[in-house]
Amino acid sequence: MIAPAILAAVLLAAAPAEVIVPVACDESLHSGQPWLHEITLGGWLPTGEGTLLRLSDGMASVRTGGAMVRERSFAPLPFEPDVFAYDPETPRLAIAAVPPGMRDGLGSRVAVWQDGRWKTRAEPRAEVTALFWHGATLHAAVTTCTSRRCSNSTSQSELMDLPEELVVWKTLAPGARAWQDVLSLPVPQPWREELGRHYPRGKWDFDIGRWQLAIRELTAGFFRPTPSGRFWFVGKGLGPVQLRDARGRLETMVAIPGLVPQFRSSSRALGSGVVRLPAAAILAAASLREDLLVLAWLDGGLGVVQIDPRGTVTTRLLPEGTTIRQLWVEEGRVQVARPCGVLPLVPSSDE
Repeated sequence: MIAPAILAAVLLAAAPAEVIVPVACDESLHSGQPWLHEITLGGWLPTGEGTLLRLSDGMASVRTGGAMVRERSFAPLPFEPDVFAYDPETPRLAIAAVPPGMRDGLGSRVAVWQDGRWKTRAEPRAEVTALFWHGATLHAAVTTCTSRRCSNSTSQSELMDLPEELVVWKTLAPGARAWQDVLSLPVPQPWREELGRHYPRGKWDFDIGRWQLAIRELTAGFFRPTPSGRFWFVGKGLGPVQLRDARGRLETMVAIPGLVPQFRSSSRALGSGVVRLPAAAILAAASLREDLLVLAWLDGGLGVVQIDPRGTVTTRLLPEGTTIRQLWVEEGRVQVARPCGVLPLVPSSDE
């Protein structure tokens, strides 16, 4: 683990936010494209270009203007991936997935195309939720496993003992035999307090496992690279936004003003009634050149928060009653869905 010095920490007071209305877009724009009818995964390059991986034939490509360019086949894929990272310049591809079965139920397998063939890489002992290349080093956003064995076989003691910190970012350097932990984040105190109220220490309940899983998923979050080689990280729950260099050293930390904690109700595992679980306050994130855009639940409703590398924050609310849950950048335009729209946002910095 690393403990870098904070170069900039910004805590901003909430200010009245303007309401930003998306410009409607044509949802049928790409309806005639054949790749829409294939089973594909989507990803992004640090430049902001979208990437696609077609599972039927392992074809990776960069999406430009609705067309697929810089295509390369990596068939046959050694397993069906959940996430991937494509570097069209090398070219190379990394894939990761949680395999079926009890033994590896919560940890991802990783494979990399190298020297014309697939090679299995060390298991990260976590679920990989995003992959990116920075040079020859592979970066992964992860959700840590609920057991030391990284399997579905979890003891009561492991479920009752929530770690003080959870790993959210790992790297795998060329030739390395193990993944390196780059960033760990503390479990937010409000969740610890809520967990303690529901499950006093030493009291066993089947739903404590669901609390554990929810907290692990929400401490982890969105991991987005920038063209300069830096990485934005923001947890799905209550954690601050962080900008770090490729070695994990902290450059900027920003608390999102007006972020509202979320909870969801779910039927109890055994018996009647419901259990109240923490839920995502941050729904999506995307890089806009060197800036970060975050789609989040704010005081006033759903909004988009724009943060530049200096820590300057601009908050804009979406129209009341919006159902938008996705946000990404394509060809320099900020896209949202559903419904389909384009947000009139521009980068605040070209650093």
